[in-house]
Amino acid sequence: FAIGCEEKDIPSDINTLRINEHYPRKIVYAGTLIYYNGIIEMLDAFAELGDGYQLHIYGYGPLEDEVIKMAKKSTNIIYHGRFNPDKTKDILTQADLLINPRILDPYIENFTFPSKLVDYVIAGKNVLSSRFKTLPKEYRNFLYLIDTVSKDTISNGIKFVFGEPKEQREHRIMEGIDYIRNHQTYDKVAENLIKFMEENVR
Repeated sequence: FAIGCEEKDIPSDINTLRINEHYPRKIVYAGTLIYYNGIIEMLDAFAELGDGYQLHIYGYGPLEDEVIKMAKKSTNIIYHGRFNPDKTKDILTQADLLINPRILDPYIENFTFPSKLVDYVIAGKNVLSSRFKTLPKEYRNFLYLIDTVSKDTISNGIKFVFGEPKEQREHRIMEGIDYIRNHQTYDKVAENLIKFMEENVR
């Protein structure tokens, strides 16, 4: 698929990447605040997780009022509002975990791919995502995945990530960055598209 990134945006020396965690754990969601991104389920999960886990939300959309309301109720939910896309890297690299809880609805997952996942992976952080149908099988090697989207699966998924040894989590980060570098830079995507056309268009 055509989602990609610039080569210059990928960390050059992945062997130096190390997990340096905060307490409380800092989990970041950056994207549109709309139902199919699992916003309600995510908010409910953090309302129950408690102060050991902070959810930092960046973005806007139809569910902005709901996010603001939950942020007032739960001290571990922090809403930052809209953000400058040029600041995306700075925002993501401050996290301990990045989250993409897109709901598993055939009308959504069969035809879309959340482009934020590429930004998430090259930020050098662990990523928790739903296992939607258009997710390339290679991503399953380095993302943490949940098979359904609910407050319980999100909560349990987060706890599982932080329960894994740091060495395993660092390995996933490095494998993800390596995959994006070798397969999903804009140059690589263009090469693959040209190759496909040469092989299939007569």
